[in-house]
Amino acid sequence: MRTHLSLSQPAYLMRAMRNVLILAALGCCAFAQNPVPDPSAVVLHGKLRVTVLSDSLVRIEASNYTNAANPNDIKFDDRATLAMVNRDTPVPAYSVKKINATAISISLPAMEIVHNAVYPSIVAKCDSSGWSTNTD
Repeated sequence: MRTHLSLSQPAYLMRAMRNVLILAALGCCAFAQNPVPDPSAVVLHGKLRVTVLSDSLVRIEASNYTNAANPNDIKFDDRATLAMVNRDTPVPAYSVKKINATAISISLPAMEIVHNAVYPSIVAKCDSSGWSTNTD
């Protein structure tokens, strides 16, 4: 014997209401995101953009966009990512120092990042945990 569900059955109504609430919550989250960072948290160096998100978190992005008519016209992707949906957060303390004509250093409380525009490389150092990468 087959049983048909109808809207008058409580279990069906509860599932339908739960699904509507889940969709509404997901919709609210989608509209609450702001992937464009505060301009004072952004460091541009050549085709590299570093967004300082916290004392120990940065977002590093290299632009592949080229405009032959205007080489200084560089574009970056400001869409939200799963890791950081809202990048418009309070700007942590950091400093930028020019090392030479092609390299800069970005110092944060928990790390230092060095970027060389001519020889594309990024050096990240963190004294507290002892890790570093690309230190050649």
